Amino acid sequence: MPVRRPVTALAVAATLVSLVGCTGQDATDATDAATGDTSSEAPTPTATERPTAPVVRSFVMGKETVDLEVGPLVVEGPGDSDGDGGIGVLTLRASEGTSRDVAFALGVRLGNALLDPKPGPSAVRLVDPRERTVSLPARGPDDRPVFTMGDVFADEPVPMAVAFAAPSGDTVDVLVPLAGYVADVPVVSAADPSGTGPAVLADITDAPAEDLTARVATLDTYTEQVGRTVRTRTQAEQVTVDIAADVLFAPDSADLGADADAALAAAGAQIAAYPGGTLVVVGHTDDVASDAYNVDLSVRRAQAARDRLGSLVDLGAYGVTVEGRGESEPAAPGRDDAARAANRRVELRFIPAPDADPEPATASAAPTGMGTEPAADGPVATGAEGVRVGVRDGVEFEVRLPEVRRVGEVLVGEVEVEQTAGDRAADIGSLLSSGVWDGRGEFDATTQSAATNLTLLDGGTRVFPFDYVRNDDGDRHPLADRFLTSPVGVGQVQTVTVVWPAAPGDTVTVDSAATPHAGGPDAGGPPFRLTDVPVRGD
Repeated sequence: MPVRRPVTALAVAATLVSLVGCTGQDATDATDAATGDTSSEAPTPTATERPTAPVVRSFVMGKETVDLEVGPLVVEGPGDSDGDGGIGVLTLRASEGTSRDVAFALGVRLGNALLDPKPGPSAVRLVDPRERTVSLPARGPDDRPVFTMGDVFADEPVPMAVAFAAPSGDTVDVLVPLAGYVADVPVVSAADPSGTGPAVLADITDAPAEDLTARVATLDTYTEQVGRTVRTRTQAEQVTVDIAADVLFAPDSADLGADADAALAAAGAQIAAYPGGTLVVVGHTDDVASDAYNVDLSVRRAQAARDRLGSLVDLGAYGVTVEGRGESEPAAPGRDDAARAANRRVELRFIPAPDADPEPATASAAPTGMGTEPAADGPVATGAEGVRVGVRDGVEFEVRLPEVRRVGEVLVGEVEVEQTAGDRAADIGSLLSSGVWDGRGEFDATTQSAATNLTLLDGGTRVFPFDYVRNDDGDRHPLADRFLTSPVGVGQVQTVTVVWPAAPGDTVTVDSAATPHAGGPDAGGPPFRLTDVPVRGD
Protein backbone atom coordinates (compact mmCIF):
# COMPACT_ATOMS: atom_id res chain seq x y z
CA MET A 1 0.00 0.00 0.00
CA PRO A 2 1.29 3.53 -0.71
CA VAL A 3 2.59 5.69 2.11
CA ARG A 4 0.77 8.93 2.91
CA ARG A 5 4.19 10.44 2.68
CA PRO A 6 6.83 7.90 1.62
CA VAL A 7 9.21 6.87 4.38
CA THR A 8 12.32 8.94 3.81
CA ALA A 9 15.09 6.76 2.35
CA LEU A 10 18.50 7.57 0.96
CA ALA A 11 18.97 7.20 -2.81
CA VAL A 12 22.24 5.32 -3.15
CA ALA A 13 24.20 4.48 -6.28
CA ALA A 14 24.71 0.80 -7.06
CA THR A 15 28.45 1.29 -6.77
CA LEU A 16 28.13 2.27 -3.11
CA VAL A 17 25.92 -0.73 -2.35
CA SER A 18 28.53 -2.95 -4.01
CA LEU A 19 31.31 -1.27 -2.05
CA VAL A 20 29.61 -1.87 1.30
CA GLY A 21 28.83 -5.50 0.49
CA CYS A 22 32.37 -6.29 -0.67
CA THR A 23 34.38 -4.56 2.02
CA GLY A 24 32.55 -6.02 4.99
CA GLN A 25 32.02 -2.56 6.46
CA ASP A 26 29.12 -3.84 8.54
CA ALA A 27 31.28 -6.24 10.51
CA THR A 28 33.10 -5.68 13.79
CA ASP A 29 36.88 -5.82 14.13
CA ALA A 30 38.21 -8.55 16.42
CA THR A 31 41.09 -6.57 17.86
CA ASP A 32 39.07 -3.47 18.65
CA ALA A 33 36.12 -5.45 19.98
CA ALA A 34 38.39 -7.23 22.45
CA THR A 35 38.57 -4.01 24.39
CA GLY A 36 34.77 -4.14 24.83
CA ASP A 37 32.00 -1.74 23.81
CA THR A 38 31.78 1.42 25.87
CA SER A 39 28.82 3.63 26.55
CA SER A 40 28.62 6.96 28.31
CA GLU A 41 25.43 7.33 30.27
CA ALA A 42 23.43 10.54 30.48
CA PRO A 43 24.13 12.81 33.49
CA THR A 44 22.57 11.96 36.81
CA PRO A 45 19.32 13.92 37.19
CA THR A 46 18.93 16.51 39.93
CA ALA A 47 15.77 17.36 41.83
CA THR A 48 14.88 20.05 39.24
CA GLU A 49 16.43 18.61 36.09
CA ARG A 50 16.54 15.23 34.42
CA PRO A 51 18.86 14.21 31.57
CA THR A 52 17.89 14.90 27.96
CA ALA A 53 21.22 14.13 26.29
CA PRO A 54 21.52 10.97 24.17
CA VAL A 55 23.26 7.86 25.41
CA VAL A 56 26.43 7.16 23.41
CA ARG A 57 27.35 3.59 22.50
CA SER A 58 30.70 2.84 20.82
CA PHE A 59 31.23 -0.18 18.58
CA VAL A 60 33.28 -1.16 15.53
CA MET A 61 32.11 -1.64 11.94
CA GLY A 62 34.81 -3.03 9.70
CA LYS A 63 37.88 -1.12 10.82
CA GLU A 64 36.05 1.99 11.95
CA THR A 65 34.85 2.90 15.43
CA VAL A 66 31.37 4.41 15.48
CA ASP A 67 29.98 6.41 18.39
CA LEU A 68 26.23 6.04 18.01
CA GLU A 69 24.10 8.60 19.82
CA VAL A 70 20.84 6.94 20.89
CA GLY A 71 17.98 9.25 21.83
CA PRO A 72 16.40 11.21 23.19
CA LEU A 73 12.91 9.92 22.42
CA VAL A 74 10.64 12.93 21.81
CA VAL A 75 6.94 12.40 22.65
CA GLU A 76 4.02 14.28 21.16
CA GLY A 77 0.27 13.96 20.62
CA PRO A 78 -2.24 11.24 21.43
CA GLY A 79 -1.90 8.17 19.22
CA ASP A 80 -3.57 4.86 18.52
CA SER A 81 -1.20 2.66 20.51
CA ASP A 82 -1.17 -0.12 23.04
CA GLY A 83 0.73 2.06 25.51
CA ASP A 84 -0.28 5.17 27.37
CA GLY A 85 -1.09 7.21 24.24
CA GLY A 86 1.03 9.48 22.11
CA ILE A 87 3.87 8.83 19.70
CA GLY A 88 7.58 9.12 20.44
CA VAL A 89 10.36 9.64 17.89
CA LEU A 90 13.77 8.12 18.65
CA THR A 91 16.84 9.71 17.09
CA LEU A 92 19.95 7.70 16.13
CA ARG A 93 23.00 9.69 15.05
CA ALA A 94 26.42 8.38 14.03
CA SER A 95 29.41 10.27 15.36
CA GLU A 96 30.92 13.11 13.37
CA GLY A 97 33.66 11.87 11.09
CA THR A 98 31.99 8.52 10.40
CA SER A 99 32.59 7.70 6.75
CA ARG A 100 29.63 7.82 4.40
CA ASP A 101 30.09 4.18 3.46
CA VAL A 102 29.90 3.10 7.09
CA ALA A 103 27.01 5.46 7.86
CA PHE A 104 25.05 3.95 4.99
CA ALA A 105 25.94 0.41 6.05
CA LEU A 106 24.79 1.24 9.57
CA GLY A 107 21.39 2.36 8.31
CA VAL A 108 21.02 -0.79 6.24
CA ARG A 109 21.98 -3.06 9.14
CA LEU A 110 19.50 -1.39 11.49
CA GLY A 111 16.69 -2.35 9.16
CA ASN A 112 14.66 -5.40 8.29
CA ALA A 113 15.53 -6.48 4.76
CA LEU A 114 13.06 -9.36 4.75
CA LEU A 115 10.04 -7.44 5.99
CA ASP A 116 10.79 -3.88 4.87
CA PRO A 117 12.69 -3.29 1.61
CA LYS A 118 13.80 0.28 2.37
CA PRO A 119 16.96 0.97 4.40
CA GLY A 120 16.56 2.53 7.82
CA PRO A 121 16.19 1.66 11.52
CA SER A 122 13.04 -0.48 11.27
CA ALA A 123 14.58 -3.32 13.33
CA VAL A 124 15.19 -1.13 16.39
CA ARG A 125 12.92 -1.91 19.37
CA LEU A 126 12.09 -0.28 22.71
CA VAL A 127 12.13 -2.48 25.82
CA ASP A 128 10.57 -1.99 29.25
CA PRO A 129 12.41 -4.57 31.37
CA ARG A 130 10.19 -4.12 34.44
CA GLU A 131 6.83 -4.22 32.71
CA ARG A 132 8.31 -6.85 30.37
CA THR A 133 7.07 -5.29 27.14
CA VAL A 134 8.61 -4.53 23.76
CA SER A 135 7.56 -1.69 21.44
CA LEU A 136 7.78 -2.07 17.67
CA PRO A 137 8.10 0.82 15.19
CA ALA A 138 4.85 2.69 14.64
CA ARG A 139 3.08 2.16 11.33
CA GLY A 140 1.47 4.77 9.13
CA PRO A 141 -1.91 4.72 7.36
CA ASP A 142 -0.32 2.54 4.63
CA ASP A 143 0.75 -0.02 7.30
CA ARG A 144 4.46 0.63 6.73
CA PRO A 145 6.86 1.48 9.55
CA VAL A 146 7.48 5.18 10.08
CA PHE A 147 11.20 5.98 10.03
CA THR A 148 13.88 7.80 8.09
CA MET A 149 17.43 6.80 7.28
CA GLY A 150 18.47 10.45 7.09
CA ASP A 151 21.04 11.65 4.56
CA VAL A 152 24.70 10.72 4.93
CA PHE A 153 25.62 12.88 1.90
CA ALA A 154 24.50 16.15 3.50
CA ASP A 155 27.15 18.62 4.71
CA GLU A 156 25.74 18.06 8.19
CA PRO A 157 24.38 14.51 8.05
CA VAL A 158 20.70 14.18 8.96
CA PRO A 159 20.24 11.58 11.73
CA MET A 160 18.07 8.48 11.49
CA ALA A 161 14.78 8.51 13.36
CA VAL A 162 11.97 6.03 14.03
CA ALA A 163 8.53 6.39 15.66
CA PHE A 164 7.15 4.27 18.52
CA ALA A 165 4.28 4.29 20.99
CA ALA A 166 5.17 6.74 23.72
CA PRO A 167 6.51 4.97 26.83
CA SER A 168 5.20 5.91 30.26
CA GLY A 169 8.51 6.56 32.03
CA ASP A 170 11.23 9.18 31.89
CA THR A 171 13.64 6.72 30.26
CA VAL A 172 13.39 3.70 28.01
CA ASP A 173 15.77 0.90 26.97
CA VAL A 174 16.57 0.40 23.29
CA LEU A 175 17.73 -2.74 21.47
CA VAL A 176 19.86 -1.55 18.56
CA PRO A 177 21.22 -4.16 16.11
CA LEU A 178 25.04 -4.05 16.06
CA ALA A 179 25.27 -1.63 19.00
CA GLY A 180 23.52 -3.84 21.56
CA TYR A 181 21.15 -3.09 24.44
CA VAL A 182 21.23 0.60 25.38
CA ALA A 183 19.67 1.33 28.78
CA ASP A 184 18.12 4.52 30.21
CA VAL A 185 17.64 6.53 27.04
CA PRO A 186 15.88 9.82 27.98
CA VAL A 187 12.21 10.38 27.11
CA VAL A 188 11.30 14.05 26.67
CA SER A 189 8.26 16.05 25.56
CA ALA A 190 8.11 17.89 22.25
CA ALA A 191 6.20 20.62 24.16
CA ASP A 192 9.25 21.23 26.35
CA PRO A 193 11.70 23.47 24.41
CA SER A 194 14.56 22.46 26.66
CA GLY A 195 13.94 18.78 25.99
CA THR A 196 13.24 18.75 22.25
CA GLY A 197 15.60 16.38 20.49
CA PRO A 198 16.99 16.57 16.96
CA ALA A 199 13.97 14.78 15.40
CA VAL A 200 10.22 15.09 15.89
CA LEU A 201 7.32 13.40 14.14
CA ALA A 202 6.98 16.03 11.40
CA ASP A 203 10.56 15.28 10.34
CA ILE A 204 9.70 11.73 9.27
CA THR A 205 6.03 11.72 8.20
CA ASP A 206 3.17 13.97 7.19
CA ALA A 207 0.74 11.74 9.08
CA PRO A 208 -0.45 13.14 12.43
CA ALA A 209 0.18 11.13 15.56
CA GLU A 210 -3.46 10.08 15.86
CA ASP A 211 -3.27 8.34 12.44
CA LEU A 212 -0.40 6.08 13.47
CA THR A 213 -0.65 2.67 15.11
CA ALA A 214 2.06 1.25 17.31
CA ARG A 215 2.27 -2.24 18.77
CA VAL A 216 3.40 -2.72 22.36
CA ALA A 217 3.75 -6.47 22.87
CA THR A 218 4.07 -8.50 26.04
CA LEU A 219 7.30 -10.44 26.42
CA ASP A 220 6.44 -14.14 26.67
CA THR A 221 8.62 -16.96 27.96
CA TYR A 222 9.18 -20.48 26.71
CA THR A 223 11.06 -23.21 28.58
CA GLU A 224 11.74 -26.90 28.08
CA GLN A 225 12.73 -29.64 30.44
CA VAL A 226 15.48 -32.01 29.29
CA GLY A 227 14.37 -34.03 26.31
CA ARG A 228 11.45 -31.64 25.67
CA THR A 229 9.30 -33.74 27.97
CA VAL A 230 7.75 -30.63 29.58
CA ARG A 231 7.33 -27.48 27.50
CA THR A 232 5.96 -24.32 29.13
CA ARG A 233 4.66 -21.22 27.35
CA THR A 234 4.00 -18.29 29.68
CA GLN A 235 1.96 -15.39 28.34
CA ALA A 236 0.26 -12.55 30.16
CA GLU A 237 -3.18 -14.16 29.87
CA GLN A 238 -2.36 -17.88 30.00
CA VAL A 239 0.26 -20.44 30.98
CA THR A 240 0.31 -23.53 28.77
CA VAL A 241 2.29 -26.61 29.80
CA ASP A 242 2.65 -29.51 27.36
CA ILE A 243 3.73 -32.84 28.85
CA ALA A 244 4.82 -35.55 26.42
CA ALA A 245 2.42 -38.46 26.79
CA ASP A 246 5.21 -40.93 26.09
CA VAL A 247 6.89 -39.97 29.37
CA LEU A 248 3.61 -40.38 31.27
CA PHE A 249 2.01 -43.48 29.75
CA ALA A 250 2.79 -46.74 27.97
CA PRO A 251 1.32 -47.08 24.45
CA ASP A 252 -2.50 -47.39 24.43
CA SER A 253 -2.59 -47.02 28.21
CA ALA A 254 -3.92 -44.46 30.68
CA ASP A 255 -1.85 -45.90 33.54
CA LEU A 256 0.91 -43.54 34.67
CA GLY A 257 4.46 -44.87 34.39
CA ALA A 258 7.51 -44.59 36.61
CA ASP A 259 8.72 -41.33 35.05
CA ALA A 260 5.39 -39.54 35.30
CA ASP A 261 5.88 -37.94 38.72
CA ALA A 262 8.95 -35.93 37.74
CA ALA A 263 7.24 -34.51 34.66
CA LEU A 264 4.00 -33.74 36.49
CA ALA A 265 5.86 -32.13 39.38
CA ALA A 266 7.72 -29.88 36.93
CA ALA A 267 4.44 -28.92 35.28
CA GLY A 268 2.66 -28.41 38.58
CA ALA A 269 5.34 -26.04 39.83
CA GLN A 270 4.43 -23.69 36.96
CA ILE A 271 0.82 -23.56 38.15
CA ALA A 272 1.62 -23.40 41.85
CA ALA A 273 3.58 -20.19 41.30
CA TYR A 274 0.22 -18.39 41.00
CA PRO A 275 -2.16 -17.81 43.92
CA GLY A 276 -5.27 -18.81 41.95
CA GLY A 277 -6.96 -19.26 38.61
CA THR A 278 -8.63 -21.87 36.40
CA LEU A 279 -6.93 -25.00 35.06
CA VAL A 280 -8.03 -27.21 32.18
CA VAL A 281 -6.25 -30.56 31.75
CA VAL A 282 -6.55 -31.64 28.12
CA GLY A 283 -5.55 -35.01 26.68
CA HIS A 284 -4.36 -35.40 23.07
CA THR A 285 -3.46 -38.46 21.01
CA ASP A 286 -1.93 -39.17 17.61
CA ASP A 287 -3.96 -40.22 14.58
CA VAL A 288 -3.52 -43.98 14.99
CA ALA A 289 -6.77 -45.88 15.76
CA SER A 290 -10.30 -44.55 15.39
CA ASP A 291 -11.57 -41.12 16.39
CA ALA A 292 -13.82 -42.59 19.08
CA TYR A 293 -11.02 -44.66 20.59
CA ASN A 294 -8.63 -41.70 20.62
CA VAL A 295 -11.16 -39.38 22.29
CA ASP A 296 -11.83 -41.96 25.01
CA LEU A 297 -8.10 -42.56 25.57
CA SER A 298 -7.38 -38.83 25.71
CA VAL A 299 -10.08 -38.29 28.37
CA ARG A 300 -8.78 -41.15 30.51
CA ARG A 301 -5.22 -39.91 30.24
CA ALA A 302 -6.21 -36.36 31.16
CA GLN A 303 -8.10 -37.62 34.21
CA ALA A 304 -5.15 -39.75 35.33
CA ALA A 305 -2.80 -36.80 34.98
CA ARG A 306 -5.18 -34.53 36.86
CA ASP A 307 -5.58 -37.00 39.73
CA ARG A 308 -1.85 -37.51 40.12
CA LEU A 309 -1.12 -33.80 39.77
CA GLY A 310 -3.54 -33.12 42.64
CA SER A 311 -1.50 -35.40 44.89
CA LEU A 312 1.76 -33.64 43.99
CA VAL A 313 0.55 -30.02 44.04
CA ASP A 314 -2.17 -28.39 46.12
CA LEU A 315 -4.84 -27.49 43.56
CA GLY A 316 -7.32 -26.23 46.15
CA ALA A 317 -7.08 -22.63 44.91
CA TYR A 318 -7.79 -23.54 41.30
CA GLY A 319 -10.91 -24.51 39.43
CA VAL A 320 -9.93 -27.68 37.54
CA THR A 321 -11.70 -29.38 34.62
CA VAL A 322 -10.71 -32.31 32.38
CA GLU A 323 -11.16 -32.62 28.61
CA GLY A 324 -10.12 -35.01 25.84
CA ARG A 325 -9.54 -33.92 22.24
CA GLY A 326 -8.24 -37.14 20.72
CA GLU A 327 -6.42 -36.44 17.46
CA SER A 328 -8.41 -33.31 16.59
CA GLU A 329 -5.80 -30.72 17.67
CA PRO A 330 -2.37 -31.90 16.49
CA ALA A 331 0.66 -29.98 17.72
CA ALA A 332 2.72 -30.89 14.64
CA PRO A 333 1.74 -31.59 11.03
CA GLY A 334 2.41 -34.93 9.38
CA ARG A 335 2.07 -38.62 10.12
CA ASP A 336 5.70 -39.59 10.71
CA ASP A 337 6.98 -40.86 14.07
CA ALA A 338 8.30 -37.44 15.18
CA ALA A 339 5.00 -35.67 14.45
CA ARG A 340 2.93 -38.37 16.13
CA ALA A 341 5.14 -38.28 19.23
CA ALA A 342 4.68 -34.49 19.44
CA ASN A 343 0.91 -34.90 19.14
CA ARG A 344 0.66 -37.40 22.00
CA ARG A 345 0.56 -35.08 24.98
CA VAL A 346 -1.29 -33.83 28.03
CA GLU A 347 -1.79 -30.09 28.03
CA LEU A 348 -2.34 -27.92 31.09
CA ARG A 349 -4.06 -24.66 30.17
CA PHE A 350 -3.93 -22.33 33.13
CA ILE A 351 -5.57 -18.89 33.23
CA PRO A 352 -4.42 -16.91 36.29
CA ALA A 353 -7.01 -15.06 38.32
CA PRO A 354 -7.15 -11.31 37.63
CA ASP A 355 -4.16 -9.54 39.19
CA ALA A 356 -2.76 -12.91 40.31
CA ASP A 357 0.94 -12.38 39.67
CA PRO A 358 3.31 -15.32 40.13
CA GLU A 359 5.67 -15.52 43.05
CA PRO A 360 8.93 -13.71 42.22
CA ALA A 361 11.05 -16.84 42.58
CA THR A 362 9.20 -18.55 39.75
CA ALA A 363 7.93 -15.63 37.72
CA SER A 364 10.59 -15.67 35.06
CA ALA A 365 11.43 -19.26 34.30
CA ALA A 366 10.76 -22.87 35.18
CA PRO A 367 11.49 -24.25 38.67
CA THR A 368 15.04 -23.34 39.60
CA GLY A 369 17.56 -26.10 39.07
CA MET A 370 14.95 -28.81 38.51
CA GLY A 371 16.53 -31.88 36.96
CA THR A 372 20.08 -32.55 35.83
CA GLU A 373 21.87 -30.35 33.34
CA PRO A 374 22.05 -32.21 30.02
CA ALA A 375 25.33 -33.34 28.54
CA ALA A 376 26.78 -30.91 26.01
CA ASP A 377 26.26 -31.71 22.34
CA GLY A 378 29.31 -29.75 21.16
CA PRO A 379 32.45 -27.95 22.36
CA VAL A 380 32.43 -26.41 25.86
CA ALA A 381 34.39 -23.46 27.28
CA THR A 382 33.88 -20.57 29.65
CA GLY A 383 32.16 -17.52 28.23
CA ALA A 384 35.36 -15.49 28.45
CA GLU A 385 37.45 -18.15 26.66
CA GLY A 386 34.92 -18.80 23.92
CA VAL A 387 34.46 -21.83 21.68
CA ARG A 388 35.33 -22.43 18.04
CA VAL A 389 32.68 -23.96 15.80
CA GLY A 390 32.46 -24.60 12.07
CA VAL A 391 29.47 -24.08 9.83
CA ARG A 392 30.10 -24.93 6.16
CA ASP A 393 32.62 -24.50 3.34
CA GLY A 394 35.52 -24.27 5.77
CA VAL A 395 34.07 -21.25 7.61
CA GLU A 396 34.82 -21.18 11.33
CA PHE A 397 33.69 -18.82 14.08
CA GLU A 398 34.73 -18.16 17.66
CA VAL A 399 31.83 -17.36 20.00
CA ARG A 400 32.43 -15.49 23.29
CA LEU A 401 30.24 -14.07 26.03
CA PRO A 402 32.35 -12.35 28.72
CA GLU A 403 29.28 -11.43 30.83
CA VAL A 404 25.54 -10.90 30.89
CA ARG A 405 23.77 -7.88 32.40
CA ARG A 406 20.78 -7.99 34.71
CA VAL A 407 18.41 -5.13 33.80
CA GLY A 408 15.19 -5.21 35.81
CA GLU A 409 13.44 -8.50 35.03
CA VAL A 410 15.68 -9.41 32.10
CA LEU A 411 19.17 -10.71 31.38
CA VAL A 412 21.02 -9.16 28.42
CA GLY A 413 23.75 -11.03 26.59
CA GLU A 414 25.91 -9.32 23.98
CA VAL A 415 27.58 -12.26 22.26
CA GLU A 416 30.82 -11.68 20.36
CA VAL A 417 31.09 -13.73 17.16
CA GLU A 418 34.44 -13.60 15.31
CA GLN A 419 35.09 -15.29 11.98
CA THR A 420 38.41 -17.09 12.38
CA ALA A 421 38.66 -19.16 9.18
CA GLY A 422 37.28 -19.33 5.66
CA ASP A 423 38.14 -18.01 2.22
CA ARG A 424 35.14 -15.70 2.11
CA ALA A 425 33.16 -13.41 4.39
CA ALA A 426 30.21 -15.32 5.85
CA ASP A 427 27.01 -14.42 7.66
CA ILE A 428 26.30 -15.81 11.12
CA GLY A 429 22.57 -16.42 10.76
CA SER A 430 22.95 -20.19 10.43
CA LEU A 431 25.30 -20.29 13.43
CA LEU A 432 22.93 -19.06 16.14
CA SER A 433 19.46 -19.91 14.80
CA SER A 434 17.20 -22.94 15.05
CA GLY A 435 16.57 -22.73 11.31
CA VAL A 436 13.07 -22.05 10.02
CA TRP A 437 11.70 -23.48 13.28
CA ASP A 438 11.50 -20.85 15.97
CA GLY A 439 12.41 -21.37 19.62
CA ARG A 440 8.99 -22.94 20.28
CA GLY A 441 9.34 -25.44 17.46
CA GLU A 442 6.93 -23.56 15.20
CA PHE A 443 7.64 -22.90 11.51
CA ASP A 444 8.58 -19.30 10.75
CA ALA A 445 10.88 -18.56 7.81
CA THR A 446 11.35 -14.94 8.94
CA THR A 447 13.39 -16.09 11.97
CA GLN A 448 15.77 -18.45 10.18
CA SER A 449 18.62 -15.92 10.55
CA ALA A 450 17.73 -14.87 14.11
CA ALA A 451 19.53 -15.78 17.34
CA THR A 452 16.77 -18.19 18.42
CA ASN A 453 18.95 -21.09 19.55
CA LEU A 454 20.91 -19.42 22.38
CA THR A 455 19.34 -20.71 25.59
CA LEU A 456 20.09 -20.52 29.30
CA LEU A 457 20.46 -23.79 31.22
CA ASP A 458 19.06 -23.85 34.75
CA GLY A 459 19.59 -27.40 35.92
CA GLY A 460 17.45 -29.51 33.62
CA THR A 461 15.48 -26.53 32.35
CA ARG A 462 16.28 -24.83 29.06
CA VAL A 463 15.17 -21.16 28.99
CA PHE A 464 14.76 -19.63 25.54
CA PRO A 465 15.05 -15.91 24.72
CA PHE A 466 11.94 -13.81 25.30
CA ASP A 467 9.63 -13.67 22.33
CA TYR A 468 6.56 -11.66 21.41
CA VAL A 469 3.69 -11.57 18.94
CA ARG A 470 4.73 -9.11 16.24
CA ASN A 471 1.53 -8.83 14.18
CA ASP A 472 -2.18 -9.60 14.15
CA ASP A 473 -1.50 -12.97 12.48
CA GLY A 474 0.17 -14.23 15.66
CA ASP A 475 3.68 -14.50 14.17
CA ARG A 476 6.48 -14.33 16.73
CA HIS A 477 9.94 -12.88 16.88
CA PRO A 478 12.59 -13.34 19.57
CA LEU A 479 13.86 -10.44 21.66
CA ALA A 480 17.24 -10.85 19.99
CA ASP A 481 19.01 -9.77 16.86
CA ARG A 482 16.95 -11.19 14.02
CA PHE A 483 18.55 -10.57 10.61
CA LEU A 484 22.11 -11.84 10.88
CA THR A 485 22.64 -12.01 7.12
CA SER A 486 25.42 -9.50 6.40
CA PRO A 487 28.90 -10.97 5.89
CA VAL A 488 31.46 -10.66 8.66
CA GLY A 489 34.93 -11.47 7.31
CA VAL A 490 37.97 -13.22 8.77
CA GLY A 491 39.35 -11.34 11.76
CA GLN A 492 36.16 -9.33 12.25
CA VAL A 493 33.62 -9.54 15.06
CA GLN A 494 29.90 -8.98 15.19
CA THR A 495 28.01 -8.41 18.43
CA VAL A 496 24.70 -10.28 18.71
CA THR A 497 22.25 -9.24 21.43
CA VAL A 498 19.94 -11.74 23.14
CA VAL A 499 17.52 -11.00 26.01
CA TRP A 500 16.34 -13.76 28.38
CA PRO A 501 14.11 -13.86 31.47
CA ALA A 502 16.03 -13.03 34.62
CA ALA A 503 17.44 -16.05 36.45
CA PRO A 504 18.88 -16.41 39.96
CA GLY A 505 22.57 -16.84 40.60
CA ASP A 506 25.85 -15.06 39.94
CA THR A 507 26.67 -17.01 36.77
CA VAL A 508 24.77 -18.58 33.89
CA THR A 509 25.39 -21.26 31.27
CA VAL A 510 24.47 -20.45 27.67
CA ASP A 511 23.81 -23.44 25.44
CA SER A 512 23.17 -23.77 21.72
CA ALA A 513 21.92 -27.32 21.44
CA ALA A 514 21.19 -29.64 18.55
CA THR A 515 17.45 -29.27 19.14
CA PRO A 516 15.07 -31.38 17.05
CA HIS A 517 11.83 -29.80 15.91
CA ALA A 518 8.85 -31.03 13.97
CA GLY A 519 10.60 -30.17 10.71
CA GLY A 520 13.38 -32.69 11.29
CA PRO A 521 16.28 -33.45 13.66
CA ASP A 522 18.95 -30.90 14.48
CA ALA A 523 17.35 -28.12 12.44
CA GLY A 524 19.54 -25.37 13.89
CA GLY A 525 23.19 -24.36 13.90
CA PRO A 526 26.13 -26.33 15.34
CA PRO A 527 25.93 -27.02 19.10
CA PHE A 528 28.22 -25.41 21.66
CA ARG A 529 28.15 -24.36 25.32
CA LEU A 530 29.52 -21.36 27.25
CA THR A 531 29.84 -21.85 31.01
CA ASP A 532 30.54 -19.65 34.05
CA VAL A 533 29.30 -16.45 32.45
CA PRO A 534 29.18 -13.82 35.23
CA VAL A 535 25.98 -11.84 35.81
CA ARG A 536 26.54 -8.09 36.31
CA GLY A 537 24.17 -5.24 37.09
CA ASP A 538 21.12 -4.87 39.39
